[in-house]
Amino acid sequence: MSKISQKSQASSRLEKRGLTPKGVGPLFSGNPTFRRKVAGELLDIFKQRGYREIALPAFEYLDALRPGIDPALLEKAYTIQDRTSGHVLILRPDATAQIARLLAHAIESGFDDLRFSYNTTVFRHEDHHVLERELFQVGVEYWGNGSVWGDWEIIHLCLQGARKLAIWDPTLVLSHHGLQTSILDLIGMIAPGASRQEISRIFYAHDSGSLLQIIREGGNKKALSDRKTKVFSETLIFLLRNVVSLPEAISSLEALLSCLPHDRIDESFLSLVKEWTYGPSEIVLDLALAPVGPYYSGMFFHLYTPGSTREIASGGRYDKLPALFGANIPATGFAFHLNRIDDSTSMGQEVRDQGEIHFIVQPEDSGSYHLIEKLIFSLTQNRQPVRILYPQDFPGDKELQALDPSYFEKFPNVSEVILKKGDDFISFLKNGSFHTIFRTDYTPSIEDPFLDQGHHPTLS
Repeated sequence: MSKISQKSQASSRLEKRGLTPKGVGPLFSGNPTFRRKVAGELLDIFKQRGYREIALPAFEYLDALRPGIDPALLEKAYTIQDRTSGHVLILRPDATAQIARLLAHAIESGFDDLRFSYNTTVFRHEDHHVLERELFQVGVEYWGNGSVWGDWEIIHLCLQGARKLAIWDPTLVLSHHGLQTSILDLIGMIAPGASRQEISRIFYAHDSGSLLQIIREGGNKKALSDRKTKVFSETLIFLLRNVVSLPEAISSLEALLSCLPHDRIDESFLSLVKEWTYGPSEIVLDLALAPVGPYYSGMFFHLYTPGSTREIASGGRYDKLPALFGANIPATGFAFHLNRIDDSTSMGQEVRDQGEIHFIVQPEDSGSYHLIEKLIFSLTQNRQPVRILYPQDFPGDKELQALDPSYFEKFPNVSEVILKKGDDFISFLKNGSFHTIFRTDYTPSIEDPFLDQGHHPTLS
């Protein structure tokens, strides 16, 4: 072998030594300190609600875990041979299935603690827009409660976690696997000539036009009366074309349920939606939302941030999963995907580590003020005292003489608000006092209320 060839091979080996496999992150990338802090804050919330943290083994025997793993997920999993037994080991591809297996055996031994939280990593080949192989998750599993209130607790915990992490303007998209199955079954009855695979593909693609054509050309008049077919079609098309708030969804869900066979009607989801019409406004309904796992049997949801096409949290009800491991018990849960929330929380990341948080608020118009309020509320929850500066005139009121006390009631942690008043500024304190900061007297070295924290607002 020539010296040039040997040198080329040696160079190639050195190059490979310096490479990290695609889809995993080096230890010093991705802000691990911030990620660890996020995980700790989430686990603290879960602990307060009675969830006990558990640690999961990295490896399982493939045959033991196989009943709860979707075949499609198995194709993405990493397996190796156990040197001791010769059996095939699987590197943890899913935390929920693993907990279901462990819990099934624990229940046989009289174990009765049915709320768990975890902070773990799952390994699989997820090739979306960006290759992911190492997914960091923090989540909860709630076993033994099959009621709407069990669903409510899981959804509430997810939204509470999002607010704690100061995730900007999250939207929780809700759906129901059982209702989806009933709808697909009914379409199959109306159009027995259409394949179930094609109906499902069109449904989850939100292709309302093609689905309507299948229903119209179905040919089976015995499946539904003409009147119910019309109601079913119109309601289904509306829900496929629109993502609607929960109050808007009630009448559509009632109309849809009235068209389903009596033995396929599940009123629990309608009850859940009605309960949440009095709750947070971040929740919307997407009837054809595709579930992230094959084991969901009831409600399920994804949590998104604006502009993102990949969920930062997901979960739902999977009552049938524990039975696959011998435990006939209802189950629900969710997980935050920490890989995907680093960027989503970047707006709050810089202020989270400060003893005193400062905001410089400069909305372009008064119509955007409700978004400003939402941001302030999210980022100041459970935080140290906050100061807010409006370098421009107070939104919607250029002649403001005084700050209404209700402002401080909306934001309990805000201690001071500085407003522009003509060429000067007025400082309003939470105790009701205020004073004027004259522009002519303003010098950053003396008067700048942000100077001690390194913030230098532009006032000119």
